[in-house]
Amino acid sequence: MAVVLVPVTAAYGVAAAAIATRHGAVHRSALTTTVELAAGWALIAVGLATWWRHPRRRLGPVAVLAGVAWLAPDFAGWQGGPGAVRTLALAATGLGAAAVAQIAMAGRGRPLLAGIWALTLAVALGRILAYDPFADPHCFTYCTHSPFVVGGGSRSMAVALDRIDAGLAVLIALVTAGAAASRRSRSFALPALLFACGWAVRTVALALAPGDDPRRPVLVASFAV
Repeated sequence: MAVVLVPVTAAYGVAAAAIATRHGAVHRSALTTTVELAAGWALIAVGLATWWRHPRRRLGPVAVLAGVAWLAPDFAGWQGGPGAVRTLALAATGLGAAAVAQIAMAGRGRPLLAGIWALTLAVALGRILAYDPFADPHCFTYCTHSPFVVGGGSRSMAVALDRIDAGLAVLIALVTAGAAASRRSRSFALPALLFACGWAVRTVALALAPGDDPRRPVLVASFAV
């Protein structure tokens, strides 16, 4: 499976970079796109290599998922792109944080990880079925009708999802910080902690002041981390 996914994930990265450069909500420099693509491909490459060498370990597939989720915002921000693709990409964006937490924990704290994954999947499902970005006055990047939304969606649901996501992100940051303090998994946890902190800053900022314009200073800073 790992070998089969090599060309698929390579094409996925190229498509994400092309969409971000040509059809993004705001202008993206070549350097920014290159750095983002390199980070996503690095995660995917490490995951595929681990998956191939240790097919029974979950670390490989989880790292691949983290890389795929890292590039998902490019598809969510695809101006003029299919609504189904953009909605699914928006839902997939948060999966990366849960994947990073699992990598940092290195097989420990399974009940806690199960709870993190349950909340993450619940938020993702909520964004697919109960949130219509086009009806959200604060939407900027992914403002398109969702073909999956049930009942037209509501602003109150968007607020609730943002707050749950923010609380979950803070929990993930604390979990990865605890893992980083452990010598056993520090090599994995330190990079994960940087990502988790950046993600927590982003989600808390969106929960406190809705508006996903990527030019917002706090969002620029969280991306840089």
